[in-house]
Amino acid sequence: MGETQPETEPVFRETAALANAPIQFADQRYSLHDQGIREGLRQFLVTDGTLPPVAYRLDLLGQYQLRNVPGVLATIAELQPMLPVTEAARQTGLETVVASTGLKGRFQVVRRSPVVIADTAHNPAGLRALFEALNDHPRSALRVILGLVADKDRSSVLNALPRQAMYYFCQAHSPRSLPTEILQQEAAQAGLTGIACLTVNAALATALQQSAATDLIVVTGSNYIIAELTDL
Repeated sequence: MGETQPETEPVFRETAALANAPIQFADQRYSLHDQGIREGLRQFLVTDGTLPPVAYRLDLLGQYQLRNVPGVLATIAELQPMLPVTEAARQTGLETVVASTGLKGRFQVVRRSPVVIADTAHNPAGLRALFEALNDHPRSALRVILGLVADKDRSSVLNALPRQAMYYFCQAHSPRSLPTEILQQEAAQAGLTGIACLTVNAALATALQQSAATDLIVVTGSNYIIAELTDL
């Protein structure tokens, strides 16, 4: 398991015991020390408590992505007798996740002036992690392009979003998407101020027109919204 959660750890341990299967919690084995972003990659150190720290680089820039690394390393270690992976391969794999898999919309920098970041965060925990990662990002103003699906706990999602931002509400071409007008109304009730736009691309164009070069634009809220960005 990648992360230890008090609510679920007993369930996982009981299930493993019933199946007579080994279990380990990767975050109890590996410790990570974030060293920030340099040369377009997130730099960090990993230690397992027995060996000196090992430096790695990750092309998924969101700080929250570091929570997934222990699970990756533990899986590789567990499978090592059957599927040997060299240290060089581990290094290369972490540095080239996007190029190797085509993964999009994970703290992805779409543009640099102004900075535009696309992220598929769509639940309260993911959105809080996203905006916490952006707290240290310098900007004159924060602009958020937001689209949600209708079948979510939208109140919790909206309450996880920062109040000090200008919002551009939109919807994707999916039957699951929440209509823009309803999103704007519910967002206003949660203290989020913004305007309605027809599509995510129209929202981005409007945000870019209204932005200074030092502003920060974030596109988020739904996988459907991110998928429809033409510049991704």
